[in-house]
Amino acid sequence: MLVPDIAVVPRPASATVLPGGPFVLTAGTAVLVDPQPELVTVAVLAADLIGRLVDGPVEVRHHEPGAVGVIRLRLSDQLPAGEEAYRLVVGRSGVLVEARTPAGLVHGIVTLRQLAVPAPEGALHVPAVRVEDAPGTPGGACRWTSPGTSSGWPTCKLVVGLLAHYKLNVLHLHLSDDQGWRLEIPRVRC
Repeated sequence: MLVPDIAVVPRPASATVLPGGPFVLTAGTAVLVDPQPELVTVAVLAADLIGRLVDGPVEVRHHEPGAVGVIRLRLSDQLPAGEEAYRLVVGRSGVLVEARTPAGLVHGIVTLRQLAVPAPEGALHVPAVRVEDAPGTPGGACRWTSPGTSSGWPTCKLVVGLLAHYKLNVLHLHLSDDQGWRLEIPRVRC
């Protein structure tokens, strides 16, 4: 069931509003993860992203059973098919992001970021919601043509950041769509 007031792009396969109040993101929010190197890397990414939202450092810790007010990242096979499938469950006491792979966890974290809205008291609230999603097409893609100006590199970095924000993970660059090669390569003498 898709809920119209949940602002997530691209639209998730399933989103359900849950009873209860929102989760409050603060600098005191911690990211909990099992002690696996690939999960710790994703947890550091999540902490950096949340830290930018709350304007303060967010701690990464190993899983603590019963912890409240935390974001828990966990790998699980109990999800829809697809390597990048994820489930995001937000409640007043915490957030659970489950995925089949670390890439799916990243998609869940990006969805969490999109759901965070400023509250009157200056905090960030994430509504109580359950989102299940997987890419509709393998390796969601974007085609972009650079205007060929000197601002190409900053623009490219901006486009890559936007791709990540919208959970697209393939950028198809056309260096030449004509008979000419427009990239200057200095001559190398051997």
